Amino acid sequence: VLYLHGGGVLETTGTIARAVGTGAGNVSFSGSGGFAARGGALGVTLNSGATLSVGGTASFVPAYYSLVLGSASADNVLTLSNSLDSVANGWWPGINVVHNTGLANLSVDKVILNGSLNWTGGNNANTYWHKYGNGRLEIAGAPGSQSGGSGVVVAGGALALTGPASLGGFRGVW
Repeated sequence: VLYLHGGGVLETTGTIARAVGTGAGNVSFSGSGGFAARGGALGVTLNSGATLSVGGTASFVPAYYSLVLGSASADNVLTLSNSLDSVANGWWPGINVVHNTGLANLSVDKVILNGSLNWTGGNNANTYWHKYGNGRLEIAGAPGSQSGGSGVVVAGGALALTGPASLGGFRGVW
C-alpha cells in the first residue's frame, strides 16, 4: 500500500493506475497528499477512472484536507484522469497545485485534470472549491456539475479551462 499523509507527494514518471484503498497495491490517503511528475510526464488514474470525492470516497483525501498536485522539484506534466467531486457542507475542499519555481515553461510545468470538477454534496451557498498553491491547474474534462456549493476560489497560481471544460452550474470564480 502506498500511504500518503501530511502533505506527502510521490514524485515519479510513467503511469500510476491503482485502486484507492488499504489492500495490497492500493493508494491510501490519511490526510493531504498527492503526486508530482519528475523525470518525465506522469499519468495518474485511480479507481479505474471513477469520480473521486474529497471527504466522501473511502481512503481518498478526507474532509478538511487537500489533494496535492505537483511539487517544488517536479519537472514535467502531471495528468489526473479522474473527475473530482466534493460532498463538503460548510468546509472548503482544497486542491493544492505546486509550481516548480525553477521552471518557467508552462507547457511542462502544470497539472491537467482530464476529468471534471464537480460539487454534488451539501447545500451550503458559502462553500467553495479552494484552488491554492502557486501552480497552474488546467481542467480539460467535460463540464462539471453543481448542486450545492457556490464556486471556485483561486487563491494562488492559475486556473485554466481547456477543451470542453467549464465550471457547469458553479456561481462564480473568485
